[in-house]
Amino acid sequence: MKKEKRNRVIFFSKEDMAGPLKLKLAEPIIKDFDSKKNYDINDIIELFQIKQYSDNDLYLSDWSAEFIADYKETAERIWKTVCNFWVNIDNDSFIDLYNQVEFEFRRDFWELTEQLQIFKKIEKITFSILLNGENFWIQNVLKQKRLVKYFSSTIRDFLLVYEKSAELLLTQFEQEHTSQHPDLFFPNNLSINEIEKIINDYLDRPDSNLNYVRLIINAKELKFSPKTRLKAIKVERIKNEEILESGYVWKADNQVGLSATQEEPVKLIWEDNIQKITYSTLWLDSLTDKYSLFYNFSLLFEYTDSFGNITLVSNSIEMDVMEHVLMRSKNDYKIGYAFNRKSNLSHLQIVVYDYYLREKGKSIEDILTFIIEDYFKNSYGLENLIINFPSESSTNLEKIRMLVPELESILKQFNLYSNNGEIDHELLQISSAPLRFKDVKSLVARKYLYGIGREFMNLRHYFFSDQSMLWYVEPFKDKKYQNLYSLLVNENVRLEDFENYQKPTIIELINSGYLEINGEQYVKIKKKITILVIGMLNKDEVVNYWILPEEFRIVIEEMEKNGLIRFGNTLFSEPEQKYFNYYLNKAEFTNGLDLRNRYVHGTNGDTDEEHRNIYFTILKLLVLAVLKMDNDLFVKKNRYSVNANESVDN
Repeated sequence: MKKEKRNRVIFFSKEDMAGPLKLKLAEPIIKDFDSKKNYDINDIIELFQIKQYSDNDLYLSDWSAEFIADYKETAERIWKTVCNFWVNIDNDSFIDLYNQVEFEFRRDFWELTEQLQIFKKIEKITFSILLNGENFWIQNVLKQKRLVKYFSSTIRDFLLVYEKSAELLLTQFEQEHTSQHPDLFFPNNLSINEIEKIINDYLDRPDSNLNYVRLIINAKELKFSPKTRLKAIKVERIKNEEILESGYVWKADNQVGLSATQEEPVKLIWEDNIQKITYSTLWLDSLTDKYSLFYNFSLLFEYTDSFGNITLVSNSIEMDVMEHVLMRSKNDYKIGYAFNRKSNLSHLQIVVYDYYLREKGKSIEDILTFIIEDYFKNSYGLENLIINFPSESSTNLEKIRMLVPELESILKQFNLYSNNGEIDHELLQISSAPLRFKDVKSLVARKYLYGIGREFMNLRHYFFSDQSMLWYVEPFKDKKYQNLYSLLVNENVRLEDFENYQKPTIIELINSGYLEINGEQYVKIKKKITILVIGMLNKDEVVNYWILPEEFRIVIEEMEKNGLIRFGNTLFSEPEQKYFNYYLNKAEFTNGLDLRNRYVHGTNGDTDEEHRNIYFTILKLLVLAVLKMDNDLFVKKNRYSVNANESVDN
C-alpha cells in the first residue's frame, strides 16, 4: 500500500525564512527518532534535512538549552542511520529506490549518492537507463561534481541530444543569478566544438527562448565564433519582430522644449505616459556667466545630484519586480525602463541646450573649454589642463573621432594631477596605455563609501526592502508602507503589534542596538545616522563621504570599524565607472556600446544622423566627467568646512 504523502521537512539554506516552519515539523520527528525504526527512502532523506538544520545551528526560539543539546546528539545518531541506509544501496536496487523518491527530495538523493560515493557501485548502463527515463531531471546530477566526472561519457552523450542542453550551459556560464545559485558541472570531454554545435542546434529550433538567444549574443565565458553570434543576432531580430507584431508593447517617451513665456525655470507635465518638460528661455537668458551655463547640466538638467553623484547610471532600486526576474547575462550592464528613460531624456536635454546656446552665439564646447582651461585654474589652481575640440566645419564622424581621445586625454591629465600635484604633458605623452576609469584617482582620500558584509546586507534588507515583510503590521496595513524604516519613522508601533514570525528579527535588532523600545513602549530606531547612511547606500549604492555633515562622518568612521562599509578614492564612483564602461568599451560588459573602439578603429557604419546622435552622447559623457572633476576640486578645497546645520543622534 502506497504511503500517503505528507508535508516534509526540507532544508533550503541557512538564511531561508521558512526555517522556523520546517523546524516545527521536525520537532516531533526528533523526539520520536529511533535508529531501529524501518525508515523508507523518503524518511531517510527527511532525516538528512533535519541533520542539516543542526549543522547550521538553527533552532526554534522556544527550545530550551537542554532540548538543543539533545537535538545535536540526536542529529549525530540520525546521520549514522542515514549512512547505514545509503551504503546498503546497490546497483540492483538503485533504479527502484530512485523512482520512490518524492520530487522535492531528488536533489538530495543525488547529493547523498555523491557524498557517500555510492555512485561507484552503479553500473553505467543503470545510470544511462535513469538518465533517459521520464522522471529524470539532469540539473540535479549536474550539481554533483564527482558524479559528473565518474559518468562523464554517459552524460556527454546525453547532453549532445538533450533539447535543453543549450539552456543549461547558458544558465551556468552566462546568466546572471540574483540569489545564491548552485553551480552546474559539465563533462570535461564535452568539447568547445560540441558546445557550439549544441548552441547552433538550439538556434535552429523554432521554440528557442529569446532570453537565451540574447545570452548567446552577449556570451563572454563561452567562446562562440562570429558566425554563431551573427546567427543569434538574426534569430533575435526575427523574434523581436514577432513580439512587435503581436502588439504587446508599452511605449514611454520624453519630450523636451523651450518656452519664451514660461516664468519658472522648468515645468513638467505627464500626458499618456509621456514626460513633457519645458525650460524657460527667460530664465536661461538671465544667466550670463559661463559657469552658470555649465552648471545647468547639474542644477537644471540634473545630470548630477546635490552630492555630486551622476544620476544617469543604472540603479537596481529603480527596476521593477519584472525587470529583476527577467533573465539576463551576468556580463550585461543592467538596463531597465528607468535607465532608458533617463538616457533618452538626458540626450534630448543636451540637444535642445545646444540649439539654445547656438542661437545665442555660444556653444557647449566653448563653455567646457572655459571651465577646463580657465575656471579650474582660477578657482582651484589646476593649471595646464588642456582640451581640443573639433572645428565647426568637421563632419559628425570627424568630430567623434577627435572627441573620443580628447575625453580620455582630459581624464589622463586629471589623473596625473591627482597623483603628482601637477600636469606634465611630456610625461603624459610617454604613456600610451588605454585609460581605465577605475584608475582615475580622486584628489581626496576616502571619497566614497560602499556597503559591505553580511550585517550590512541584512540591515539593508530589514529596514529598506519591501521583501522583508517586517513593514506589514496589522494596525497600519492600510497605510501602504513599503519598508520597516518608513513604518517606524511615521508610526508608533509596539512590539506586540508585530506578528510572531516578525518578532525574532525585531528583537534581534533591539539586542544589537539598532532599535530600542522607548519610554512609551514604542519600537523606535536607535542608531538613526547609521540607518540613514544604509538607506542612502540602498538608494544610490554609493555615498560621497565629504559632502556629508561632520556628525555623519564620525558615525561612518565607526561603521568602517564594524565592517559595515568600505572606502574608495576614485574620481568616479563604482556605479559611474560601470556607466562609462558601458558606453565606451566592452572591457566589463558584453552589451557595452563600445563607442571608443568603434570610432578609433573605424568599425562604424552609421548614417550621418546617427553620427550626430553619437557625438552628443560622447559630449554628454565629457560634460559628466567635467562635472565630476568640478565636484572633486570643490571637495578638495572645502572638505573641512562642510558642516552640519543640525545634529542628528547616532
